[in-house]
Amino acid sequence: MIAQKEIFIPTVSTVPVFEYDATNTFTTDYIEFPNSMKDWSLQTIFSIAPGAGAELNIEVSNNAVNYVPFSTATTAIDLTIIGNHIIYNIIMPVRYMRIKYVPGATLGEISLIISK
Repeated sequence: MIAQKEIFIPTVSTVPVFEYDATNTFTTDYIEFPNSMKDWSLQTIFSIAPGAGAELNIEVSNNAVNYVPFSTATTAIDLTIIGNHIIYNIIMPVRYMRIKYVPGATLGEISLIISK
């Protein structure tokens, strides 16, 4: 039997980042990855094309307190490039992730969807 993917919507202070105000800078609550051998992906969806300066940073931690960048490829991800709207990896070697978003000149709404 193939393991089924779980869809997860990250939150900011328990509010889901789904059709969320894209003009606000935010950091999500932690996202737990209890199975480090599973692949994962993050999709970013905008209601209006992101403006100049829009970016994401993916940070990770083993204790949900001390965060570091997941990799150099997941630091200052330019969201004006449509190819950067889906980010994925074959494993999640740490327990917790959080996402930092900077809107730049973005208007409209943003949704984040994680498949893990």
